[in-house]
Amino acid sequence: MKKSFKITVDLADSHLYHLLKFEAIRRHESMKEVICDALKTYFEDHFETQAMAQAAEKEFFEWENPLDSKYDKL
Repeated sequence: MKKSFKITVDLADSHLYHLLKFEAIRRHESMKEVICDALKTYFEDHFETQAMAQAAEKEFFEWENPLDSKYDKL
C-alpha cells in the first residue's frame, strides 16, 4: 500500500484557488493532481537551476582575476 502524506494549505487568495480549480477542470484532473504536478515541476526546475549554478560557479572560479576588484569599486 502506498503511503499517503497530507498537508493543509490556506491559499488566502480566492483568485489563486479559482485558477487551481479551473486548471484541474481543464486537465480533467483533481486539484490534488494539479498541485502535486506543480510541486514536482517546481522542485525539478529548482534543483536543476541549483546544479547549473554550482557548475557555473566552478567554471567562473577559474576566471577569477584579482584585478577585477578594481572594476567592482566603479
